[in-house]
Amino acid sequence: MVTETVSRSGFKSNLTSQQKETLDSFRKALHDDGILHDGDTIGTDDAALLRYLRARKFDLPKSKALFAKAQAWRKDPCGEGLTIDQLYVRMDPFDFDKRTEIMQYWPMFFHGVDREGRPLNIQAFGNFDVAKLQAVETPEYHWKSVCLNAESLTREVLPASVKAAGGRDLDGNVSIVDLKGFTLGQFWQVKALAKRSFGLAQDYYPEGLGRLYIVNAPSSFTYVWGVMKPWLSKETQEKVNILGTDYASTLLKYIDAEQLPSTLGGACNCKEGCSLSSRGPWLEGRAERRRADIARFAPELAEDSKADEKIDAIPNGHADTALAKTTSPDDFAVAAEPSQTTLDQARNDDTAHGGADMRFAGLRYLYDVHLDNRQRIVVTL
Repeated sequence: MVTETVSRSGFKSNLTSQQKETLDSFRKALHDDGILHDGDTIGTDDAALLRYLRARKFDLPKSKALFAKAQAWRKDPCGEGLTIDQLYVRMDPFDFDKRTEIMQYWPMFFHGVDREGRPLNIQAFGNFDVAKLQAVETPEYHWKSVCLNAESLTREVLPASVKAAGGRDLDGNVSIVDLKGFTLGQFWQVKALAKRSFGLAQDYYPEGLGRLYIVNAPSSFTYVWGVMKPWLSKETQEKVNILGTDYASTLLKYIDAEQLPSTLGGACNCKEGCSLSSRGPWLEGRAERRRADIARFAPELAEDSKADEKIDAIPNGHADTALAKTTSPDDFAVAAEPSQTTLDQARNDDTAHGGADMRFAGLRYLYDVHLDNRQRIVVTL
């Protein structure tokens, strides 16, 4: 049996005397400056604080700035006047409205653990279709599901996995990204959203990734990876393993077949589908945790008998409706374009134009959009 035991410096079980002093100073500085309070759901234990210290190589001022930035974001992460805690109890990341439909076009879920006990986060992009995704729900609603998936890792999934592993240091989740059927045309649809997701993880949930396996990578992924690498820190890049179609033997070196969905070469076939089962140690005692969170962050929902299972009280606003009604394709100026070679390759792809008929309401979700000095809408691809 092959494992990847965490042994590098900077974890609870392997701190130098200087790192211990820095951790104590970090905690005191955060409390003294009112950045951290007892009971904050960002995490107040050593393991949580060490993630921010490792992300900034134990540089105290930089670690403090990163932590403060994350705490500020948590006060209103989606611009709705709701804290991350209030969102979390209203939109359960494991059972939110339209989850089944969204999973058809962007599966993203936790399922099982590797042999070290690290939780598996699985995503598949072969069926990604922005037009169909937006037909299911608004871009704003989908982004909330992405944010809450990230929140669930540090809030529930990782702590439960550490407990199930007997308190062993775990360096984050093992992410498996399946690119079977993924095309260059789909990449142009998902590019800005993927970049935004990486930024979310690195800015507000640092050191949450232990290993990233990209499987079924097509030949065109060489170009895609060249675009993506600058989004990632050097440390994150070193955690990436790019595999082709013969990936199963590599995954099974570190993950028991029973923990891995059969679609990825494992032996698990959950009755409700692995993408919807949320199988893992984090389900133990989850109903009680939900009740406690509801009582603390949304007491008005405490009498709802279904609140523990499915909470979806967030209004489905359409903030970009005005944009959709007042623009036409002629109003757009492209600030940066892919090369002609890339465009030719995309045109030969029968799914390259999957986003051509997308609603303008989703532009800020898919691309970087701003007004230039002539008040034209500029879309950065």
